[in-house]
Amino acid sequence: MNTENKPIRIALCDSQKMFRECIAQSIHLSGGFEVVIQTDTGTELMQYMSAAAEVPDICVLEISAAKCMEWSTIAQIRDRWQDALIMVVSTFNTAAVIKRVFCAGGNGFISKFSGITDLKVALKRLYRERLYLPDTFPVSAFTNIVHQREAQFTKRELVFLEYCCGEYSYKQIADKMCVSQRTVETYRDSLFDKLNIHTRTGLALYALQNGFFPLHVPQIQRGTLQAVYV
Repeated sequence: MNTENKPIRIALCDSQKMFRECIAQSIHLSGGFEVVIQTDTGTELMQYMSAAAEVPDICVLEISAAKCMEWSTIAQIRDRWQDALIMVVSTFNTAAVIKRVFCAGGNGFISKFSGITDLKVALKRLYRERLYLPDTFPVSAFTNIVHQREAQFTKRELVFLEYCCGEYSYKQIADKMCVSQRTVETYRDSLFDKLNIHTRTGLALYALQNGFFPLHVPQIQRGTLQAVYV
């Protein structure tokens, strides 16, 4: 980790090269920061971090609701480098997305529509306090997120939970996950116990309310969401 007499080491991962380079230059010129990694994919970020002599203090990671790889990257960073801090930037600044960031293991979130000054303030606060919550995000919601983390979902349970938002039968989900239907039912029963929920509709509603978007479902039909809320 960083010490007081050294700049905060930053890794930037954003698919938009112009945005990434502008951010890198701006925070570097302001002093107190050193951008040590720049990349446009989570896969490359993991490779650079693995090869680095010193792990960055903060990983600034873009999240897009259209891709699921970035969510996986958060989990991988958290598993391998527990001291590394993760700041997510995204244009999808809804409460559900923010909740999912923290559920996945992120330490902070800032809207991509924020100014560079806001980003620098957020990075410094994240480094100092190891947590950055947007002003618009209620503390009570973060308390709920802590409880969700403590539920200790497995990665396979989370994949199953996302599939529950689609119009798939348990057999179809089993085929997509390359497991038996009985194994899928085991995931379901485990989530029932952990969340004190007793129906698949309840699981889907929980997933939607807490930002577990159906990223594994390329095209979710309108009828699905209507059926969940009826």
